[in-house]
Amino acid sequence: MSQQIALAYRGKICGLVAHQHYLAFVTQHKEQQATALYRLDAHQYPPVLHSTPLSTSATAMIHQQDNIYLAGLDGIIYYGSIVTGQLQVLWHTPQADSPVLALALLANQQLAILQAQQWHIVDISQKQHIQSYSLAQNASRFAASADGSYLVIGDHQGTLSTWKKQEDGWHFSAQATLHQGSISALCFEPHQLRFYSAADDKQLLSTHAQGELQALDKGKSSNHTGTINAILFGEQRFFTASNDASIKAWPISGGQPSTDKQGLAAVNELAWLEYRGLKHLVAASDDSLFFIAIDGEEKPQQLSLTIRDAYTWAQQQLQQKDPQQQQAALELLSAYDDEQALQLINQQIGKETEKNSQYEIDGSDADQRNQRV
Repeated sequence: MSQQIALAYRGKICGLVAHQHYLAFVTQHKEQQATALYRLDAHQYPPVLHSTPLSTSATAMIHQQDNIYLAGLDGIIYYGSIVTGQLQVLWHTPQADSPVLALALLANQQLAILQAQQWHIVDISQKQHIQSYSLAQNASRFAASADGSYLVIGDHQGTLSTWKKQEDGWHFSAQATLHQGSISALCFEPHQLRFYSAADDKQLLSTHAQGELQALDKGKSSNHTGTINAILFGEQRFFTASNDASIKAWPISGGQPSTDKQGLAAVNELAWLEYRGLKHLVAASDDSLFFIAIDGEEKPQQLSLTIRDAYTWAQQQLQQKDPQQQQAALELLSAYDDEQALQLINQQIGKETEKNSQYEIDGSDADQRNQRV
């Protein structure tokens, strides 16, 4: 049976990773207020939420086992642990006014950082900047191969560029315009130098990174009706998530995908998670998390859990009769001090005013009846 809870986080989810039964995500606030690194311990129900405050919103996150790397809206790159939530500064990007779009892990303990017009390499162990590379067109996405030897960058014109690691550094390899529209998702296969790409043209393509870029139409007649925002590989299937509020599970060996739409919104991020001892696919919309159980063939089954954000939690508390629950919600919304929080506070004030006015009317009617008697 599907369950639903609300927890105290806010902002648009823009990064989602998991390790064992720990889920971590970061958000970007539309008013650019500070958010946090949010971590869920999903060992049991309900999952327990922990947060590590950030000085600003976040824009991207990636992980390797327990290690996480995230980018703040101010251009600061942090590293830390999913389990403990402790963060340290790794590097400050140049042009802090240009948000970090994506992060990728490379070979030799290196981290790649993508901004619109350039990308950078940082040595993680030494916390040192190694090299920066300029881009001819504004980038939108990038991804690295599993061995960290190849990198693919997509731009807003549908062009894909590959870069290759050599002894003296990274070198441009090939380029081709394979899509029509902005690249929206990129992901390498786990054991090959082949990557999957998606764009605003709603196409899903498969391309080998070595040599000339020649794409295969992977989606064909089974494509999403909306733009694919995330691609995630399992052992038997790979998954695509779209703003058409669906997830497709594609057999890696080939064949038609299965489609899951149960209770979903437009999905932006995907991750694997062990929830209550069972493997789940986690999908993130702008403000919600969906835990989807899968079967032995990695086909999506039932929606196990939906998690809503702090604004939903506050609305639920304000509907309770207990004054302490209402007060807790108002205190949280007051601390947030953003447009959405103020709207909820004003709505509550309006309800209380209307209720008090009704009490006054009822009291006045009762006094008039008593005077007549």
